[in-house]
Amino acid sequence: MIIDYRKQFIDANDRATVTKTLIGINLTVWIAMMLLKFMKGLDEHTLLTAMGMKVNELIIQGQYWRLFTAMFLHLGPLHLFSNLYALYVYGPTVEKYFGGIKFLLIYIISGILGNLSSYLFLPNPSAGASGAIFGLVGALFYFRKERRHIFNWAFGPRLVILLIFNIALGFTTSLVDNMAHIGGLVGGYLIANGLGLSSELKKKVFKKICIWILTLFIFGLGLSYGTVKYLDLGHLHSAYNAVENNEIEDAKGYIAQLSEKDLQKPNVKELIEYIYIEDMRTNIENGDMIEALHSINTLIEYSPDDLFYYYRGYIYEVMGNWTMAYADYLYAADSIQDDEDIWYSVARVTYNLGQFDKTKTYLDKVLALNQNNIDAKELLDYISAF
Repeated sequence: MIIDYRKQFIDANDRATVTKTLIGINLTVWIAMMLLKFMKGLDEHTLLTAMGMKVNELIIQGQYWRLFTAMFLHLGPLHLFSNLYALYVYGPTVEKYFGGIKFLLIYIISGILGNLSSYLFLPNPSAGASGAIFGLVGALFYFRKERRHIFNWAFGPRLVILLIFNIALGFTTSLVDNMAHIGGLVGGYLIANGLGLSSELKKKVFKKICIWILTLFIFGLGLSYGTVKYLDLGHLHSAYNAVENNEIEDAKGYIAQLSEKDLQKPNVKELIEYIYIEDMRTNIENGDMIEALHSINTLIEYSPDDLFYYYRGYIYEVMGNWTMAYADYLYAADSIQDDEDIWYSVARVTYNLGQFDKTKTYLDKVLALNQNNIDAKELLDYISAF
């Protein structure tokens, strides 16, 4: 009996209801996104983030639904067209030989596993259906194992060559989310093994159960690993959000949970400086000098910048602790050297300590930096009158 495989593939395209539905959903989402972009005047990144693209720091905070929604979002018309064309090419075949429900499960779960792989190994935000589509390719390799003669007639070595080329290309550019591709490919093959073709008899039940347990284990392990890997990222993002909402105490709590390694990063140092200087200023305005002192001491522990000793010296001066103020002011002045305000502060506290000879010396430093400093001139004249 001669089987007309060509007719089977033509029939597959005619009846690919789920494939056509998925193409329609992706198109609808993209059109809706473009309308929102036009109506709201939002930039593409903000819009994609709001609609659910994969953003690691948001996923670590519990927005796991992004592993699902990201597969229906695209970065532009070319990205959309290339993915939908691939879905149009491979979808009908997978749908025909696995059935509509199994096809949909392969597509969705592969997309989720692909985005999970991207989440674990790629820091950049990403979106697209490519993980799910590579999952269909993975399912086709299971199809090859079960129906090798049909697979060889329909695809031959072309699919393998195309797959290798795409994976290799993905490693050469940061614009391609290769981790989602690999995760989707492996996920598709795994899920296809767990489901089987629509024409398969109910056999190897134990094997299929084991495959589903393995899939769930991989998913759970991936989420757990991501929680550990991105814990600091989640704390940092929460700290930024707290600062934006002027919740300084909450921001301090998140910063306290960061690792020593992250505390040394320049952007984290800038955030810490902002948080604790803002906290110090608020406490000074409220007259709570003890809390202001605590804030600046904590900041110095995190990042012992010379200027912070000047801030602490000011707090000690307001508290009337001239000795401690003198020590901090002098440390800052010796380190920074060319700041007339700091040298004048040193002179001011030595005056309050009754050390007039030292006061004159420091005032001379101020005037050497700025001979028109009125405060320094007046204080020097006053001391010289004795």
